[in-house]
Amino acid sequence: MAEPQKSELDKFFDALDESFQATLEAVRGGTERGFRFSRRVVNEVEEAQRELTSLGRKYGRQPADLTGLYQSSVDLARRTVSNSANLSKEWLLGAQEAGRDAQATARKVIQANQAATRALGAAMQGAAREFGQGATRRARGGGDSSKPGPDAQG
Repeated sequence: MAEPQKSELDKFFDALDESFQATLEAVRGGTERGFRFSRRVVNEVEEAQRELTSLGRKYGRQPADLTGLYQSSVDLARRTVSNSANLSKEWLLGAQEAGRDAQATARKVIQANQAATRALGAAMQGAAREFGQGATRRARGGGDSSKPGPDAQG
């Protein structure tokens, strides 16, 4: 069985809902990306803190081992630089993803707004047509146009 045809008003509100949903999806996606990146930064900071504390303890226990301290410091600096580069890369990839999401969202919102505008225009034309028909009936002495006349089908 075929579904009943939607009214222009229903089409308008459906399109408006699509626009809102696209915007909410974009906000949700951005929030999730930001959370993932922030969590990664916090994890990196925790790991760096543990390594730095470990290095301090090692030097505190063996203060005369300058060669070991130097080597451990160089290793820690190398890992820190590598981790910073990875975080920067991750941030840039997230920014690219956000750009693609923004384009897709803008496309969805524009399409939904176009559909809403078409539906609203059609609804306004229908309302104007009904208003004009009612005015014509009143002008011909048809009385109250809000009540069906004898020629109305029920």
